[in-house]
Amino acid sequence: MDRLLEVIQQEDIFLDYDHLNYGERKLHGLYFYDHYRDKPFILLDIRLDFNPTLHRCVLAEELGHYFTVPRSKFTKPFASYGDRIELSRDERRALNWAARFLISEESLKEALAQRYRSIHELAEHLGVTTEIASIRLQMRNM
Repeated sequence: MDRLLEVIQQEDIFLDYDHLNYGERKLHGLYFYDHYRDKPFILLDIRLDFNPTLHRCVLAEELGHYFTVPRSKFTKPFASYGDRIELSRDERRALNWAARFLISEESLKEALAQRYRSIHELAEHLGVTTEIASIRLQMRNM
């Protein structure tokens, strides 16, 4: 978590917490660029404090948006099928960035040498969610 917070401080990204989950809406985090303040923002659900692994992974993904998505895209309304496809690509880019940031090639090699029997064991060893561990494995096999 310290490395993530260092990057956020170096990049001068505003980080804040609030209640993001209401009713059926399940949102862990949000990245956006405020053109009026000329500043990037990451907003995380306050309940992430109860799950340090998920907290770390969500923060890394939102930071991944900062590094992988053009600033101009955040003012564009979500309207068409093409927009949904592009949003999906943006999410994948951010997740890939997060997986690379959280799991170095060296730590992945060391973990794989221990021959964990499941993705759950591997993720727990690496301190990430199973989604991030799976993505990192997929990237390694490409």
